[in-house]
Amino acid sequence: MCVVAILNGMPDDNNKYVSPVTRRRLLRGSALAMAGLAGCSGDGGSNTPTSGDGGDGGDGGDGGDGGDGGDGGDGGTQTETSTPMADFPDEMTLLHFETNEDRRQAITEIADPWEEETGVTLNQRAVAEADLPTEIGSSAAASTLPGTAELSNRALFSGRGIVSREDTTQVVQNIGEDAFYDRALQFVNDGDGNYLGVPLYAWTQTIPYSEDFRQENDLPVPNTWDGFETFAEAAHDPDNDQYGCLLASDQSQFTAQTFQMFALSNDAHVFGEDGSIVFDDDAMIEALDFYGRMCRNYNPPGDMGSGDVGPIWNNRQVYLYSSNIISIYFEAAFQAETTADLDYYDFVALLDGPEKETTFGEVVSTTTFDLSDSQKRASRSFQEHFQSTEGGVDSPYISFLHLQPALFNPTRPEVLNSDAFRNQEIIQRFRDEWLDETIPNSIQNMERFGRRGEQVFPQIGDITGNFLVTDAVRSVIDGNDAETVATDTADEMRSLIS
Repeated sequence: MCVVAILNGMPDDNNKYVSPVTRRRLLRGSALAMAGLAGCSGDGGSNTPTSGDGGDGGDGGDGGDGGDGGDGGDGGTQTETSTPMADFPDEMTLLHFETNEDRRQAITEIADPWEEETGVTLNQRAVAEADLPTEIGSSAAASTLPGTAELSNRALFSGRGIVSREDTTQVVQNIGEDAFYDRALQFVNDGDGNYLGVPLYAWTQTIPYSEDFRQENDLPVPNTWDGFETFAEAAHDPDNDQYGCLLASDQSQFTAQTFQMFALSNDAHVFGEDGSIVFDDDAMIEALDFYGRMCRNYNPPGDMGSGDVGPIWNNRQVYLYSSNIISIYFEAAFQAETTADLDYYDFVALLDGPEKETTFGEVVSTTTFDLSDSQKRASRSFQEHFQSTEGGVDSPYISFLHLQPALFNPTRPEVLNSDAFRNQEIIQRFRDEWLDETIPNSIQNMERFGRRGEQVFPQIGDITGNFLVTDAVRSVIDGNDAETVATDTADEMRSLIS
């Protein structure tokens, strides 16, 4: 959900299901989240927050120091640079998609001690997340590849042919493979036991809803397909401009991202374990049919995109929607001063579908491109510095994670559980169970099209980049037969990647 959408959709103070946004809270929240105004876009395939498409991204946020954070004694791995400083280059470029000026400045401050220690000047090259694959390809062709990069999963795999897997694997091993969530490492595994990237942060898709509305109407938690439909049906009152749910339905990757949570919970995939296209399997047909029916029967009229989520939720037109987990940041930052203020709100982190309990997720990683030895040494050194928790709340890694609470979730359990990470103004308003159970469980159970366990199918980038999944979803929403759409789309996919 984008901050812009929230500011444009202020709720009325007399609503009984959503805590009101007072002027004082708005001003305080705006100061915390203003960086988000520049980071709301849509990605292609990964949707890291492609930054902020309603759940995919978002930006913004002042980390706040929330106190001194102690010495970070339980702050996880105390990663220090283990790369020798001899023969470093004079300068190195970091490619990333933190296009907001505040974030670029924060990265500069994070890099300062490393530059002083190594003598390397770090140059930043910031591009929109959706443009990362193109930037990597054109840079490779022009021999201007950066030494290191922060990349979405889609961008990481688009550049897999020019990534130095030996160097990124070495960084993971230096930090400690056991230090990371297994699923985070699975997302950057190249399928041959090496790592294309070093997991930096993770986010997942969720289903937020009004807990007040649910309790007052004696509705089930919408964590199953049946529960979702029951909730949506009860809330739907279009004659009074009230709709049962809001699911993405526009021509964007946000639609594919939102749909994946439902499809994966039915064990529906694009690729079979042997790499064949299975988009026309019964599981996918069932998922398309259910999602299309929810949108036709209960969505607000028109194509729903990431920019619609905030205004419609805040105007009390829906009490149930799907979004990136960043939604809890906006609720905590704009709607609450204490944890108790969030009692009106809850969210489903894992959808317990007909076949499994899962969600869609993303891992953003740093990586090393296959350049000169000195560039690769500097890249390894910087990535280890970036992951350092030495210094607690002021450490490089914690400082970075605090730039966007709820979205920048640690990929290492010890960091998520540390006092240093949790000692931040907005994070302190989160419920204990969100931090202790909900977020780590969702990270450990997240999936995405294009991956089957340790198996990776990079062709998913071509499929999502050509909007084949999005087009199929929209076709079923428009009333076309799900089986026919799935069959035709599967044929298109086979033709595209053959």
